[in-house]
Amino acid sequence: MKRMKLVAIVAAAATFGAFGVPGVAGARTISDGRGVTSTSIKVGGLTDNQQPEAAAGAKARLDAENDAGGVNGRTFDYVGGQDDKGDVSQSLALGRQLVQQDGVFAVVPVVTPNAASAEEFFNQQKVPFFGWGINTGFFKNAYGFGFTGAVVPPAPVKTAGSTWGDLVSQLLKNNGDAKGAKGKTAAVISEDNDSGTTGAEVIGASAKAAGMKVPYQKASIPAPP
Repeated sequence: MKRMKLVAIVAAAATFGAFGVPGVAGARTISDGRGVTSTSIKVGGLTDNQQPEAAAGAKARLDAENDAGGVNGRTFDYVGGQDDKGDVSQSLALGRQLVQQDGVFAVVPVVTPNAASAEEFFNQQKVPFFGWGINTGFFKNAYGFGFTGAVVPPAPVKTAGSTWGDLVSQLLKNNGDAKGAKGKTAAVISEDNDSGTTGAEVIGASAKAAGMKVPYQKASIPAPP
C-alpha cells in the first residue's frame, strides 16, 4: 500500500506534469525500497533517437517540483534519459541498467516503440513506468501507465481504445466545428515496424469510430536503421 501511494505521487508530480498537469502531493509515506530514501526519489527515463526531448521535458517538470519543495520532504533525483537509438536489444539493456545499476524507483518517461521487453522486465521487478503506450509492453502490465492508455495491443487486435479519434473530435469542437471529426478525412501513416503496423490499425479504427473517412492506412515509413 505504501509503495502504491508513492507510485501515485510520482505519476502526478512527474509524468503527467511533463504534459502540463500540476503535481499533487499524496499522503506522507516512508519506504526503504529501491530508489527511495527519506529525502529523495530516484527516477530515470527511456527514449529512442527520435524523441530524446521527452526526457528533457520530464526532467524540467521534476526540477520544477523540486524547486517547489518536492513531495512530502523528498526531491526527485533524475539520473537522465537513456536513448536506445532505435535498437530493441539496447532498449532492454538500458532498462536493466536503470533498475539494476542506477537503482531507480520509476522510469519517467518511456517513449520508444522498442521497449516491450524492457517493460516486461520492469513489471517483473515491480518498477512503475510512465509514458506513451506505443508498444505492447503497456498492455495488461500492472506497472505500466500510458497517458493515452495502451494504444498498441498485441496481435490479433480485437479491441482498441478510441483515444485518438476522440481527442481529434474534441479539438475540432473546441475550435468551433460542432460536428467534430464526423465526416472529416484522415490518412494514417506509420513506421514499417511491429509497433507501427499495429498502431496504424488501431488509430485507423479510432478515426473511423469517430466518424472519419480513412482512405489511406499503411505502415509505409522506413524504420530507422
